[in-house]
Amino acid sequence: MATHFILRLRLSTEHHYAFKPSPCLKRVELPLNEQIFNTIGITYFLILSYLLYILFFV
Repeated sequence: MATHFILRLRLSTEHHYAFKPSPCLKRVELPLNEQIFNTIGITYFLILSYLLYILFFV
């Protein structure tokens, strides 16, 4: 009886994630992507600034 319940619970959660990702997961994904892009942008800006500094001031 308990095994049947656990199996049904697992199938329902798998179905939920397969077809409708929960909004909670989306809320976690977006800030991570944003954070990665911000980090890349900041790194790119710093490298570019450093290269310009070398070109003009050294």
